[in-house]
Amino acid sequence: MARNDQVSRIYNILLILEYAPHGISVRGLCERLNERGHTAGVRTVYRDLSALKKAGFPLYEKGINADNATRWILDRKTGVTKALPLTQDESAILSQFCQVLKSQVPADKQTVVTALLGKIASQLGAERTFRLSA
Repeated sequence: MARNDQVSRIYNILLILEYAPHGISVRGLCERLNERGHTAGVRTVYRDLSALKKAGFPLYEKGINADNATRWILDRKTGVTKALPLTQDESAILSQFCQVLKSQVPADKQTVVTALLGKIASQLGAERTFRLSA
């Protein structure tokens, strides 16, 4: 098996789990992986899930579905596909926008705006990329 195949399969497992908020069984993972062009059996998926857990991904088993199979769940706070990388120019413009926004908001709402901008920066992974304070 080529290393790229394994990386692609594991990435697809994370994507499938991310969009299965109530979890999915190992057999369900196998079916979805095979639909995406991977040849994956139950043992392979269990190995991949184990490797992901050891790597620190917040995976856990929960409950039993109608087929008497354990569902695997990826913690909802994990966003595999939610990355939004910014270029240096985009970051600079966003920083300028934040400054303009803060200057237009009444003084009694400044803490709310600062918190909101902090949340946006956190989701973008850009806390250090653009400044939030005037």
